[in-house]
Amino acid sequence: GACADYDAAIQCDEDERKDGEDETESADSELWRIFFNRGNAKAVLGQMDGALADYDEAIRLCLKTGVRYSWFFLNRANVRQSVKDYRGALMDYDEAIRIGNIDALFNKGNLLVLLGRFDEALQCYETSISEGNNRAGVLCNRKGVEGILSKLGSAGYKVSPPRYKEQAERLVVEVSLKSSPSNLFTEFYYF
Repeated sequence: GACADYDAAIQCDEDERKDGEDETESADSELWRIFFNRGNAKAVLGQMDGALADYDEAIRLCLKTGVRYSWFFLNRANVRQSVKDYRGALMDYDEAIRIGNIDALFNKGNLLVLLGRFDEALQCYETSISEGNNRAGVLCNRKGVEGILSKLGSAGYKVSPPRYKEQAERLVVEVSLKSSPSNLFTEFYYF
């Protein structure tokens, strides 16, 4: 499959370096693509540790050449989120945003919803929209967070672990007031 092809390309590069054929930075400037793409393939296959290692190497190689690609940080953040490294995911989303990736605002907002940080999530969605991201998911999730915040007011709340509704791509987030745990309300999100 694809991973085997990427493995072969990396091995070929390593062999060339051992033979002294190509020790220039220009080789690094292309090698990052292989690591990034293999990381993407591993993420799709659910090989999250391998995906993270490949994204780390792609980022390391790019930084050597002075290039910073927001998609490296966005994809690594998505994988970190899936393995529940929320702190690392937030740092990578922030870096992708800093470089200029507005999709990272949507993803960061989604993570903040999962963490129950609704005010910050709303700010991410609002900024994403003001930057020109008017996809249905951003608009829907903004409306969902506005709904949660209007119901919460200043009362404390509890967020249940999220779950997917049936086989759909919609995530169910259940929130209840701490003062009234049986008063549960649900919002659906596109992730």
